[in-house]
Amino acid sequence: MPSLTYQPLSAVQCLDVLRSAHVTRAAFTDGTRPYIVPMAFQLEAEGTTPLIYLCMPDHGRKVEYLCHCDKVCLEFESPACAWVDVVLLEGPAILDAWEKEKGLLLHVRGEEVSGRRFFLPE
Repeated sequence: MPSLTYQPLSAVQCLDVLRSAHVTRAAFTDGTRPYIVPMAFQLEAEGTTPLIYLCMPDHGRKVEYLCHCDKVCLEFESPACAWVDVVLLEGPAILDAWEKEKGLLLHVRGEEVSGRRFFLPE
């Protein structure tokens, strides 16, 4: 089986991936079990620090897990013909009240952001 090769992405390239992605995979934990779910998001950036906004219901597994651990990890992908750019963003998640009927707004400040370009085997 051919191996994948990769190269690290710069901070600017990581922000480009965040701008081009439409969905993120959000990883939560309760300290013993992981929970990963795809979520739509909105991006803002303060310089090179990304700030991600996620909307979610005000109850359920994500909220329960956030009560145990406020750190989350988000994964973003941007595929091309010969490679896939992948960015991981880790940071604290802060829950804000939102419109009561719609749920909660979760924002995550990207304290740790790293990315790699994986070249697909021929």
